[in-house]
Amino acid sequence: ICVLLYLFNFYTALLSGFKEPIIISVLVLGIFLYPNYKKLVLAVFVPVLFILFLLLPTYAKIFRQNAWSGDVQADEATQLALDAALNQDTEDTDDTNWGFLVYRLSEVDMFATFVQSTPDKIDYYKLDLLKQSAMALVPRVIWPSKPNTEQLVMERVYDAGVINRLSNVSAKPAFIVDAYLSGGLIGIIVSLFIYGAAAQLISQKAEELFGGYLFGTALIFSGLFQIFWRGLSFEFIINTVFWS
Repeated sequence: ICVLLYLFNFYTALLSGFKEPIIISVLVLGIFLYPNYKKLVLAVFVPVLFILFLLLPTYAKIFRQNAWSGDVQADEATQLALDAALNQDTEDTDDTNWGFLVYRLSEVDMFATFVQSTPDKIDYYKLDLLKQSAMALVPRVIWPSKPNTEQLVMERVYDAGVINRLSNVSAKPAFIVDAYLSGGLIGIIVSLFIYGAAAQLISQKAEELFGGYLFGTALIFSGLFQIFWRGLSFEFIINTVFWS
């Protein structure tokens, strides 16, 4: 059952158009297999992760160009993206990989751009991001005209000049960035304390409810609350944690 669930989630990650879910899926599997299969994990998963970092930037770029534009179906876009990733021989591909590994992998460059614009040019958002997060919790079936969460998040990215509005990319800020945008250094300290406390308390509760670490944490917690390991903007983290 777990193998089927994993394969389904990995397939969903391939169709998402994002690099992070794919990397996390492979990384998490390696982490859980490591205690029992140390040599196998080191021999297989380390090279696989290295290869993913080289191939995924091109894969994600080609997938988005085809699938997000609506020109082709997701399955066909996946095939086109795989072909492009496995046959990297253009200068454009080199630039894509270099840009990801240097600027997007750690997101420090993006954080620095936000720091340069806030609060000098754009004031702190204070409770605005939490209000938007509360809006995101309402199911669209109840509120059909609810604003698109992705667009709400991207507005602060555009305003800070992180990327151009005409760019066909997603560059949602990390949790620590939203913490800074809400209240500077104090916002970071308070937000990260809440983040860590929530992850710890939920994990412990999962162990208590579902009979220990293996089932409670390894399966239930990591399945429902994987977003704690990834980190994302306030709206997406709060929404996922609330409903999970």
